[in-house]
Amino acid sequence: MRPLSVALLAPMAASLAGWMLSGSPVPMALTLAVLVAGFATSPLTARRKDFLTSQTLPILLAGAALWLELWLFREGLALALRAEVPFAYHFGVALLWWVAIDRILTFEQTPRFHPSLVALGALAGGILVFGASAWTVLYDFDPWQVYPVSALPLALWAGYEFCPRLRLPGGLAATTLASSLLFASLIPLASATTRLLEPFLAREKSEPLEDGRLPPPEIDSGSPLADGASRKIPREADVRFRKEILVRIKAHSPALYHIWTASPLYLRTSTLALFDSEETLSPVRSGRWLYDLDDGEEDHTIPLGNPGVARSALRTGLHTIYVGREASGHLPLLTHTSELFAPALYEFADDWYQLSPPDSITLLRYTAAASPGSLPIAQPADLVDASIPLAADKAEATSVYLQLPPSPLSARVRELCAGFPSDNRLGAIRQHLGEHARYSLHFKCPDDSSPLDDFLFGSGHGHCEHYAAATVLMLRSLGIPSRVSYGYAGGLADSGQRTVAFRDSDFHAWAEILSADGTWKIFDTTPRVPSAAARTPGESSLPGLEEGLYHDLSKFDGDSVTRGTDLSGILASLIAFFSRFFFPATAVGILLLAALWKLAGRGRGNTANTSTYRNREPEALSELSPWLVEIERIARLAGVERSPGQTWCEFTEGLSRTFPLPTAAYEAVSYHYHLSYAGGSRDPGKEKRMLEALRAHSGEDPRV
Repeated sequence: MRPLSVALLAPMAASLAGWMLSGSPVPMALTLAVLVAGFATSPLTARRKDFLTSQTLPILLAGAALWLELWLFREGLALALRAEVPFAYHFGVALLWWVAIDRILTFEQTPRFHPSLVALGALAGGILVFGASAWTVLYDFDPWQVYPVSALPLALWAGYEFCPRLRLPGGLAATTLASSLLFASLIPLASATTRLLEPFLAREKSEPLEDGRLPPPEIDSGSPLADGASRKIPREADVRFRKEILVRIKAHSPALYHIWTASPLYLRTSTLALFDSEETLSPVRSGRWLYDLDDGEEDHTIPLGNPGVARSALRTGLHTIYVGREASGHLPLLTHTSELFAPALYEFADDWYQLSPPDSITLLRYTAAASPGSLPIAQPADLVDASIPLAADKAEATSVYLQLPPSPLSARVRELCAGFPSDNRLGAIRQHLGEHARYSLHFKCPDDSSPLDDFLFGSGHGHCEHYAAATVLMLRSLGIPSRVSYGYAGGLADSGQRTVAFRDSDFHAWAEILSADGTWKIFDTTPRVPSAAARTPGESSLPGLEEGLYHDLSKFDGDSVTRGTDLSGILASLIAFFSRFFFPATAVGILLLAALWKLAGRGRGNTANTSTYRNREPEALSELSPWLVEIERIARLAGVERSPGQTWCEFTEGLSRTFPLPTAAYEAVSYHYHLSYAGGSRDPGKEKRMLEALRAHSGEDPRV
């Protein structure tokens, strides 16, 4: 494998892995830009008599690209729709960029950096990219789709370093693909080994609670928590929609709008967590006012959660919500809202907020901020382990979300869930509902049954509310804290206005799981059928939004926050364009890269008055260059012969992996290329010094 081929393929494979992990086109776009910049500056560095520029330029280009990538991901402009990749991934790609630029600038001649340093950087970059993919939660791709791709950079460089004489495509098929699959198999193998050895390595083992579940609390239907805001699960339905727009949300940045339209969108209005009976759900009451001054600062901002989110990221997630007065009692908010801009806000219940506008206001708007990252979707890693006892205060708070209705239905649900596999509880619930339930907006429950009983063990007909409540019953039977949430999902998106509108047909209910880190994650089991609410907004042309008719309760000056972000808007628009046309844009970039590769190779050949460097290595020059003869002598003493057609750069690199070479060897090869291809003038003093150093290393008298 040629070193330049490996250097170009490795960062592109890493960028593809980054796209699969995060859904962002930024890593691939920056990789192509960095490689193109390397080829564009290659002719300039080739004519330099010193190596300062070519040593500094790879570091500067890779460092600038790393800073830009980190900034785009931190600000939410990278459009990461699936997951936020860790810093290790970004740093690993930057190392691969540095190695690639170094190879491009030297075009397979003597590296400007020591070969061992370059090899170490390449292998470290591959390891970091591969390790980062193992630590990132996968959403849209299977592990055996992502892990081999993320292992390719490591496999490419490992194959080149340990099998340098293999040629493409045979070398790639024999070593790279096989080793990438081998590396990928290490992840499930290590996980399985850990689970196998855990009982023997654990010093302390907690005793699980009876039946492996947390006990439900004693809460009766007459509890003060059942406060009159209860909701009965429908026994029959004949739903008709007017397709009337009830809520609009407008993104303040193109990046946020793109995230909304490219992934599921949920707008929560209320939550219910207490089963008063098989048919009735009630909220967990809070009953408190939240004021702007509660944090000691009058900034018109009320924090609602996610305190660790950077303010810069929240500014990217700014949006304004437009509703009628009737919605002020159950305020629509994005499920991952972190801040709401208002002087005061009433928290009626758990994640159920209200505003109190004056009677004269019929239309109102308010501004909020949400983390622009990926939607909080529940994954198996988020589940609280029911076999580990919780602290007293945490167990008391969590037990509310494990309460089951005091009826025979609870026992039947426990019996049903007892057969679910412990390692895939969420998948088992989704599979059971997919096989035994049917979504319908027109049904009637028998008089001798309850809605959830008939849904789980009878006809199986129901809509999103039945799916959500039944899902919570099964989750709690498995010891997983959960609740039912109501709101809107999907909607209609208008790119011209950067607005998403929700109609009465978009009203939706879903289950939410209390994860191990204390946050609520969405677990929506309602099937995606045409009659159900969509999850991802559909493109549409909406009626114009007359903002002047809406009273601004937030008194929020959006311009003061977004002022000076014209560059961010331009970048966001470009990234959104590349994300929309990811594969065609990548193909164009690769074609441009290949054209520059050809031009750069031809330019190097013209400088040397030959077609290409690899095809014309003047063997007769060895007779006129005693320092090259000494390098061959050193190699023969170690039992290594130079192959016909092998370049001096490749020859010294191969030797360096066998035994340490003196610095004079690298200096002699560089001097050789300087004379042969760059048109440099000879330096007798330098030649004498190099020759003496090489002869001293080979054991010959330097004075000869």
